[in-house]
Amino acid sequence: MRRSLVAAVTALVLLLSTAPSASAAHRAHAEATMRATAATWGVVAVAQGAAPTMSPLTLTWVNVKGLRYAFVDLVNVGTVPVSSATLLLDSVPVSGGNNTAPWLYFDACVGADWDAVSGSCSGTTVRVGASAGNALTSVVPITTGGRLSIRVLHSSNPNHFRSSLQVSVSHDQIRASATTNS
Repeated sequence: MRRSLVAAVTALVLLLSTAPSASAAHRAHAEATMRATAATWGVVAVAQGAAPTMSPLTLTWVNVKGLRYAFVDLVNVGTVPVSSATLLLDSVPVSGGNNTAPWLYFDACVGADWDAVSGSCSGTTVRVGASAGNALTSVVPITTGGRLSIRVLHSSNPNHFRSSLQVSVSHDQIRASATTNS
């Protein structure tokens, strides 16, 4: 029993003689900060050159070389670029009645703005499509804060209809999410 007591005291002395302050000097502290932000997406239709609003745009028609046009900007008001946007058109007869909705033809001027006096585009003209009140998808991408200039051609007398335009962007019409380290 005496031997086990001596062995236990020796082990205790050895354990206590190791300086804990020496190991404290080798401690390290690491801290990381992670920030998460949520993306927002949205595109609005406004009269050419106008500030964005969240109201539907009532199309205003101008006569250019005998044709009736409305000049519109699609403005990306979100925090991410969009790869496409869905145009929602509504044409209502002004005098009531049961008139058939007119066909409206949409062209984008990529890289420039439509000239409302001549009706011409100094950039690249892209046919978006035509609609008589159905949804129409523009596949022209719009950068964050960017504008896409659109010319709308009315197929008949625009004085018989009040046409409005809204824009919808779904989750699958935005660019893929990205994770970055900073």
